[in-house]
Amino acid sequence: DFIPQLFYRYKVDFELGGYVDHTLAYSPVNATKEICRYRAYRDQNGNHTLYYWQLLALRLGFVIAFEHLVFCIVYLIEKCIPDVPEQLQETIQRERFVAKMALEDVA
Repeated sequence: DFIPQLFYRYKVDFELGGYVDHTLAYSPVNATKEICRYRAYRDQNGNHTLYYWQLLALRLGFVIAFEHLVFCIVYLIEKCIPDVPEQLQETIQRERFVAKMALEDVA
């Protein structure tokens, strides 16, 4: 409910006055004999409102932004922590040098 509340604060009322009433839709006409309310962003005919589509786009944008944030954090961690330890890297370079010198001595 975090994103819908933020969107309501930005769009309608910062103090969240009437938020619960705003999130409840009325049942479609002739669906019931009594007034029935349920949690949705729909008009009297049961169709999604413009607010619903804006909120859906905002949620999608939030997911994409959060995903990219995670990718950036993973990238930074990969750059900070080497794949091969420094001591092992020195040993590998030393072995390559020794192998290269041995090949030069043979030739």
